[in-house]
Amino acid sequence: MATDKRLRRLLALGQALIDARRGISLERYAQQHGYSRSTIYRDADVLRDSGFPIKSEHGLHRVDAAFQLFGRRGLDPDELLALFVARQLAGRLPGSRLDRALASLWAKASGDGDQPALLPRDDSALSVAAFDAIDFEPHRQTIDSLDQAIHQRVVVHLSYRKASTGEVSHRDVEPGALHADARSGGLFLIAWCRWRRAVRVFAIQRVLSVVATGERFTPRPETRSKEALKHAFGVWVGKHADAPVLVRVRFARRVAEEIAERRWHASQEVCRLPGGEISLSMRLGDPAGVIRWLMGFGADAIVEEPAWLGEEIRLRHQQAGGVVLAAAVGAGGARRARGRAGAAAASAATVSRRGAGRGRRRGA
Repeated sequence: MATDKRLRRLLALGQALIDARRGISLERYAQQHGYSRSTIYRDADVLRDSGFPIKSEHGLHRVDAAFQLFGRRGLDPDELLALFVARQLAGRLPGSRLDRALASLWAKASGDGDQPALLPRDDSALSVAAFDAIDFEPHRQTIDSLDQAIHQRVVVHLSYRKASTGEVSHRDVEPGALHADARSGGLFLIAWCRWRRAVRVFAIQRVLSVVATGERFTPRPETRSKEALKHAFGVWVGKHADAPVLVRVRFARRVAEEIAERRWHASQEVCRLPGGEISLSMRLGDPAGVIRWLMGFGADAIVEEPAWLGEEIRLRHQQAGGVVLAAAVGAGGARRARGRAGAAAASAATVSRRGAGRGRRRGA
């Protein structure tokens, strides 16, 4: 779907001509929107060539009253805008049944063959940013195969590459659901892994091959996304799904509102503390799933429970400070680097006041 500025300018002008049934002055329109007169007149010519029945009378331009931007009646502009948004977000599932169905529905709703099928009006009032962190176009076949297997309830054989080690594993799984995660911008398969004998979450871009075995299975309720991820932070399921672990973090005043105004997890509890600080409590299947998130807050996030989580974050901050020091020494900035590393280590030391055993993420 095109998104360049010229196309959106054309669409906005087309919508303005439709909304103003008595006509608009192109000169005034150009002034109001910061365009040159020649640009807007060229755009009007392009719309006319594309099928817009533009007429000019007494210096005003308009279209016939019977003309509609959307050829199918029964849907108002807000409903069509909602459909437009759904189509953009469905880009997370290229080639899937949902993607194809929305494309077909959009074609039916936005045009009837007698006039051009266009996008909703200019996005100045509402913009949509689909989650494009990963390009799933090369994985269309994988997504389509998994989508079919889910609906046909067929066991599939996966070849899967683990991100941390690059190790490739081979396993039979009972696919339960495809899940698009807004926090990570990723698309995942939730399935029952017969090798691990547990629910596992697989990143689509790391699935190397999918082969349907032909074996039918009875769907497991625990592989539906709502059930599988109820104790997950994002898609980090972990090994304590049946007995989630309490995670409590104290956030400094300067980030307190950012924490309080958002919903980070279904189980969260927020408590305001003296001095403007915030205490956030969550019960997670695997507390290790929040390590990267918490590290982004630096000394503004102090882990109070569990102790091993705070110690793990402290050590990682300390290691990062050492990397900074080594790099700076190599560049001849030893004195400045020591100061920065010392500050980083001191900051990291505040992340946890207690040390205990470390936890590890359970791999797929």
